[in-house]
Amino acid sequence: MTLAEQIYEVVKTLLTYQANEVLDFIYFLQAKLERENSDVLAEEQGILAWRNQKIPVSTDYLQQLRETGRP
Repeated sequence: MTLAEQIYEVVKTLLTYQANEVLDFIYFLQAKLERENSDVLAEEQGILAWRNQKIPVSTDYLQQLRETGRP
């Protein structure tokens, strides 16, 4: 018997209001998972945006690099 079947068998024995609470909890868990996944995605996108940003470099700094032998 699968986990879903086991849950179904137990839920069948509950009163309607209790089964509704179980369903509400399932929806809560789904929403929590979606929120966590979207947070991870947003963080990954933020990291990529940070890594791809153009950082202005002054000409003085570039000249110092050339003088020290760094291209």
